[in-house]
Amino acid sequence: EFLSNLAEVFSEATLNALAGELTELVEKDKKSREKRDKQYEEGLRRTGLGDDAPGGAEFDGASKVVHPVLAEACVDFSSRAIKELFPASGPVKPWVNGDVTPRKLEKASRKTRFMNWQLTTQIKEYRDELEQLLTQLPMGGSQYQKFWFDEKKKRICNEFVPVDEIFLPYSATNFYTSPRATHRQLISRATFRSRVKSGLYRDVFVPDATQYPEESASTKANDKIEGREEDGYNEDGLRAVLEIYCWQELEEDSVSGGEYAPYIITIDEDTEKVLSIYRNWDENDPTLEKLEWIVEWKFIPWRGAYAIGLPHLIGGLSAALTGTLRALLDSAHINNAPTMLKLKSGRIVGQNTQVNVTQVCDIEGPGGIDDIKKLAMAMPFNPPSSVLHQLM
Repeated sequence: EFLSNLAEVFSEATLNALAGELTELVEKDKKSREKRDKQYEEGLRRTGLGDDAPGGAEFDGASKVVHPVLAEACVDFSSRAIKELFPASGPVKPWVNGDVTPRKLEKASRKTRFMNWQLTTQIKEYRDELEQLLTQLPMGGSQYQKFWFDEKKKRICNEFVPVDEIFLPYSATNFYTSPRATHRQLISRATFRSRVKSGLYRDVFVPDATQYPEESASTKANDKIEGREEDGYNEDGLRAVLEIYCWQELEEDSVSGGEYAPYIITIDEDTEKVLSIYRNWDENDPTLEKLEWIVEWKFIPWRGAYAIGLPHLIGGLSAALTGTLRALLDSAHINNAPTMLKLKSGRIVGQNTQVNVTQVCDIEGPGGIDDIKKLAMAMPFNPPSSVLHQLM
C-alpha cells in the first residue's frame, strides 16, 4: 500500500546499504554545524541563568553577577509575539479566496471556529510548545515546530524542535529546499516499543540503551539552567533515532519506479538499523512534491539555511555589560575590604609581596619604628568609576 512501511518489504541488503550511506552523511551534517551549536550554547551561558556565564575576576569574593540584557530581550520578544500570534480568541482568522459570497463567508467562518477550537482546546500542548519556541527563537536564530497526526489520540500533535536537534547539509541554503534534513529524536524505551507495536517502526532486534545518548553543547547548557543532571543509569532507556527527510532513488519502490523521490527514513543511531521508510508525497501527485511536516521559524533571516539571533547581534555587548557590571561591584567590594600592607620588624632583606583582597601581609622594615602609619598602609584601590557606570 502507498502508506505502508517500506522497510518491511525491502531486502536487508538494501536497508543496510541505505543506513550506512545516510548515517555517514548525517554525521558530516552534524560536524558542519558544530560551531553553530557552540554559538547557541554561548548565548545560553551569557544569560547567567545557569550560573556559569564566562568572564570576570578570579579572586575570593569576586562578583559573578550577569547583566540580564539577553534574557530580558528573549522574554520581551516572546511576550510580544505570543499576543500577536495567539490572541484569546485563537490564532486563525477567516479568509475568502476570490469573490466574497455569503456561502463562502459562512464556510470560512466555520473553518475558523473549528481550527481555533483545535489549537486552543483539542491540541492541549500547542500553546505551551509555541511559547517554548518563542523564548528560544531569539537565542538560536532558527527554531522548528513539528506536526503529525497521532493515530492513537486521533488528533494532530505538535512539538517544539530546537535547532541543535536539526541537521542540514553544509551546502543547504534553505530549509525547505534542502536535499536532506534530519531530526534527531530522543525517545524512551516505552515510546520506542509503542511505535513498534503500532506498526510505525518495523519489529527488529534493537538492544536496550544502557547509556544516555550524546547531548549537544546547547542541551548541556540548558540542563544547567533547568537544574537537571544525569543520574548515569538511563533507567527510562532513552535512545536516539534519526528521522531523515531526504530524496532518494530506491529501485525496490514500485510506486516511484526508482525515480528521485522524497522519503522519510528513520534509523536507530546506535545500531544503524533502518526502522521505517515512508513515501513523503501525496499519492495522487504526479510531480512527487515533498510534504512538509516541520515548520521553520526564523528570527533574522541571513544568507544561509540558518538565521541569526541575539547572540550574533549583541553577544559581544552582553559580555561587555556583564564585565562592566562585575568590575563596578568588584571595585566596591575591594574598597570595603580591609586589605593592607604592614612593616615587619627586623633586618631588611627585600622581597616581593602579592597581596590578595582581604589579606594582611608582612613586609620587612627597619626596627625602632613606633608610628602606626609607618607600620601599615591601606592599599590605595580606586573607588567604583563613575565613567565606567556611564559607559554601561
